[in-house]
Amino acid sequence: MRRVEWALLPFLSLRMFLLSLGFVSLTLFCPPQQEASPIVLEVLRPAELGKELQHGVLAKHLVRSPVWAQLEANPQAAAAKVGIEILLSPVKGEVSEFLDALAGDGLRVTLRGQEPNVVWALHARGRDGDLAESCLRPVLGLAGVSAQQIAGEEWTITLGEIQLARRGDHFLAAPKTAGELTRVGDEPLPSGMRIARAACTESQVIAYLSGDVLRAKGYPRYPDDLGASLLGAELHEALRVAPWAALAFGVTHQGVHLEGLTPCSADLRVSHAPFFPDVETVSMPELPGAVFRGSMTRELGAWWTSRDLYATEAAVADSIEADGNFALLFGRDPGPEVFAHLEPGLQILAARLPEKESKGLAIELPGFALGLQLKKNAPEDLSAAFVNAFTAAVTFANFEGGALGDAPFLLGVESLNGGMLYAARMRQSTEAEARPLRANFSPSLWVGESGEIWISGSAGLVQAITAAPRSPQEVGGVRFSIGGQAAAGFLISNQQ
Repeated sequence: MRRVEWALLPFLSLRMFLLSLGFVSLTLFCPPQQEASPIVLEVLRPAELGKELQHGVLAKHLVRSPVWAQLEANPQAAAAKVGIEILLSPVKGEVSEFLDALAGDGLRVTLRGQEPNVVWALHARGRDGDLAESCLRPVLGLAGVSAQQIAGEEWTITLGEIQLARRGDHFLAAPKTAGELTRVGDEPLPSGMRIARAACTESQVIAYLSGDVLRAKGYPRYPDDLGASLLGAELHEALRVAPWAALAFGVTHQGVHLEGLTPCSADLRVSHAPFFPDVETVSMPELPGAVFRGSMTRELGAWWTSRDLYATEAAVADSIEADGNFALLFGRDPGPEVFAHLEPGLQILAARLPEKESKGLAIELPGFALGLQLKKNAPEDLSAAFVNAFTAAVTFANFEGGALGDAPFLLGVESLNGGMLYAARMRQSTEAEARPLRANFSPSLWVGESGEIWISGSAGLVQAITAAPRSPQEVGGVRFSIGGQAAAGFLISNQQ
């Protein structure tokens, strides 16, 4: 089986971390299967998922956070909490025990047909039907179901427009119009779903969509803007022709992760050559507490000069102004004379601002930084061109900010960690009131002696990055991770 990695959040090969401590990985596979299948959502290990949600890292950093406390203050949320407590009373509040009894061997939901005639069906393969029924009985009682109606190991009841049935340790549900409930969930899985289950072994939830579902409202030949073209051209092209796609979700002691798979056309690597440069690793700074770490392999020069091959005419037309702005800043043609001389391994980092920069801020924003590397044969004056472009950009920002009454950035230069740091900082205020939003930013450019370049909105972040040890990281397309603990701490700090 041929495999193409896209490496960004979690969709071809995408790595991402969501609101906890893990990461997400999306991978693009290229199997030959062609099939039309319904939407399938399957929870493979419900009890494991329930245990992590109730007692794991996510509960520690989200459910016990101030954000969750605010949600619980909502009357509807409070009522739902009471209902859940009633449901879980036979298992002493343990979500995992209830889910093991109800669907310990898996829970599957399928959707077929087209709107307005979509038919859904649910099949819960339980391990202890009696215990599951004892949990459901009080809830069903509130809906008007008597104990006699759900007596025994086999029964079928109607709740409004829904049929609910028990068949031993299995529970079934579907609309009244769906037909015989004993058939729910018994049909074979689509081959794409089987591939997803085999590939996403660490995930607890998998959603499968057929190609018809993916393109139900049409799919354009190209992304409709340059940002989508730069970041997601491979994924866009794969989904444009894919017979199916699958997303997988899981929660572990390490955090939350998301995975994605979709087949791709055999000529994707050829048709999108600038997005597959011959790069396997990039040296990334080991920055403790990073909120975001990402890498992107792109031959920017080839992409920019041939962007008409990867984006719509409207997107290319919108880029003409950007092309002129780049030329004005750098004093040269950006495609062949700037971007073409950059190595394809780009780095993106985000972290909380150093305490010296964040102290007294009314609202704290994370600092972002973009890392570039000049090719060995790059023109000798290209580093100076970056410095000139940065200086011009700060000047333009001061003109615009001055018109709005904002304090100017003061540009300074210093030697730092084997390179030169050009930083634009606001004048320190002696007033006691909270510093404005603009004070989050200290636009900076660091140019290393080896041709390494970092562009950031935070001088303190650049100082930390250039002093940090490095480690190789796999690259391929776009890949990123979100540090959940750091992100949660950042959100909580802005609530205090």
